[in-house]
Amino acid sequence: MHKFSVIWISLPLLALGSHTMSSPETRVSSAPAVDAATTPSSHAAPAAAESWIVQDRQKSMEELKSSIQAVGGQITHKLSVIHAVTAELNAAQIAALRETAPTLRVYSNRSVSSSSTLPTLSDDFDGFEGYAGDDGNQPWAGPWIEDDNDDPHSGDISITHNPAGNKCTDGSSCLQIRTSHATASIYRRLDLSGSVAATLTYDFTSRLRAENEAHLEISDDGGASYHLLRVFDADGSRSGHHCIDISDFLSAQTQLRIRVESHQGHQRIWFDNIQVHYTAQAMPGSNQYPAQTQADVLHQQGLTGAGVTVAMIDTGLWSFPSLNLDTQGQRKVIARYNAITDEDGEAADLSGHGSHIASLIGSSEPADTPGTYNGVAPNASLVAVKAFTAMGEGSYADVIRGIDWLIEHKSELGVRVLNLSFSAEPLSYYWDDPLNQAVMQAWAEGIVVISSAGNTGPTPMSIGVPGNVPYVITVGAMSDNQTADPTDDYLSDFSATGPTLEAFVKPEVVAPGHRILGVMPPDSYLPNLRPELADGAFFSGSGTSQAAAITTGVAALLLEAAPWLTPDELKCRLMAGAQAAVDAQGDLAYNPLQQGAGLVNAVGSLNSNELTCANVGLDIQLDIAGVEHYGGPVRWDAEEDSFYVEGLGYNWDGLLESGGYAWTGLNPWVDVNPWLDVDINPWINLNPWIDVNPWLDVDVNPWIGSSWWSDGIPWESQPHQWDSLTETVTIGLVLSD
Repeated sequence: MHKFSVIWISLPLLALGSHTMSSPETRVSSAPAVDAATTPSSHAAPAAAESWIVQDRQKSMEELKSSIQAVGGQITHKLSVIHAVTAELNAAQIAALRETAPTLRVYSNRSVSSSSTLPTLSDDFDGFEGYAGDDGNQPWAGPWIEDDNDDPHSGDISITHNPAGNKCTDGSSCLQIRTSHATASIYRRLDLSGSVAATLTYDFTSRLRAENEAHLEISDDGGASYHLLRVFDADGSRSGHHCIDISDFLSAQTQLRIRVESHQGHQRIWFDNIQVHYTAQAMPGSNQYPAQTQADVLHQQGLTGAGVTVAMIDTGLWSFPSLNLDTQGQRKVIARYNAITDEDGEAADLSGHGSHIASLIGSSEPADTPGTYNGVAPNASLVAVKAFTAMGEGSYADVIRGIDWLIEHKSELGVRVLNLSFSAEPLSYYWDDPLNQAVMQAWAEGIVVISSAGNTGPTPMSIGVPGNVPYVITVGAMSDNQTADPTDDYLSDFSATGPTLEAFVKPEVVAPGHRILGVMPPDSYLPNLRPELADGAFFSGSGTSQAAAITTGVAALLLEAAPWLTPDELKCRLMAGAQAAVDAQGDLAYNPLQQGAGLVNAVGSLNSNELTCANVGLDIQLDIAGVEHYGGPVRWDAEEDSFYVEGLGYNWDGLLESGGYAWTGLNPWVDVNPWLDVDINPWINLNPWIDVNPWLDVDVNPWIGSSWWSDGIPWESQPHQWDSLTETVTIGLVLSD
């Protein structure tokens, strides 16, 4: 690890490599923070008030609130955990604040979403990719094709920028169709061959009047014929979110078309966030994860998580017997908090995701083997913090407020573990992201934080926020291939991989995350979106969300057995007890940047005596204070076109190997190569990587494109023209192969 000492004055850039970082002018929605002492550019923020996280560590919270109120800003959230507030501010108000607060920092109130995901085709029309927007985890079969002029920035059909948010859903860009001709249409091809079910969702805003109509149509024969899905006219809704089952139109030549019939000119309709979620096949679920992680062995030894409080920030919690009561019939949900409305006692789950996660952590439902349970820690107490909507969307401000509330009530509730089964794209170094700052504070307060890696794999450098925080336990996903044979298991292809931009190895471990059976309300969003995956109160879902939940349960078991463990020590135990996937020759089947230390193993971790193998050389207090920040041991070998761990090798070309493997190998971190040991690992004290291996150079490392902002300043020189100040943090659920 390497230290970077920082003096926070008016310098907007902390150089992490020899590659010069310049502002990415083509993607203005990307920079996460603005430095208060710099000069405004010609690209001024919109006049309308938008949501910002405002931080000034040189002022008291009261002084910070007073300064915002003095310029007319409206405070919506108090975020003491990061010494900040969320406020509605316009460009003029931000400029006024800067004049009186040179140490001010302003961050976008980004959105986050869960780390469970369907195979999804998506286009949010952000304007930078034209008609070729590919914002899902699966590719479209081609770009949008219009019958006007095929120019996405002009004509009757175009992508328009709408920062005020009254036309485009997220206040950024969307597809606009204008009725100045008799007809206008645009279509896009998608390959749904092999799918058994699919759902189309989208947002719209209509200003159609008189006799004008817009038709949403679908074809399964390449456009030879179309079927009407929806009509928009003067009598219908003016805006909304629609969800349509398109399972009858699945083929390799499925085509989606929007067509306008005009009888009166210059009227408009806008479409945004067009998504197609599909299922490759109906999936049986598995509840074998307690056995896969050997949590069931601990159950039989009497370890059930009793006396340990686990908190989760998610979509809420269902009042279901196996979630509300422990194995003795005693109440185990000890607190609920709605971070969206700032209300205690209410956290209804309209999504289903939070309940699914909670059931994996701690369902008290007995399993088939006597003395074992379907939940990993069935007697752990639960605290449910709701920060996400029915569709799994939330904002940075709400999540941070949830963490703030948990830290405030940590002692009275006895919170020891925090599950964060959500992810957002990193848009800054780990220490400058406000959500990460809150997560780091929770870790410093003695709370073990377990985060999903994200479902943006398998390409390198795809770990999301907050999984990119070096301190926390970041969890990837593996699959048992729906068999009892342990030798055919494999790493899930959606599981995000390291390294982080700061060169840390991630994830720390992997856990079952493919076709996992849990409970959720039958009338909630996800079972209705994917009814073929639901059976009464049970639902089969996949994602690193599920893997993180299972690991959270294992952490609770370990803390019951050894309540004195610190977060760093527990992280070490989890990694030391994990079992790596190995091939027939006993070699690692996956690189540490893919599987970390390996598959979580409760027995191995319980029996481990390791305490000092995690977060060696890192000082979280100095990191939070901005005195030091850290870089990891991963390097880029330009000659071999591969990543490697300095001093140890583990070269990786960035590809995911196919095939099944047994997760029974020796743990390279402890048993073979204790590279986390400060006395052995040469990267701790030698050869600062920023001087030796500038692998951040986009001309040298081809994978750097996966973190596009790395060739731009992560702190912009002015309040940015964020396209969306409620950009989602996702709770991703993989609902298919």
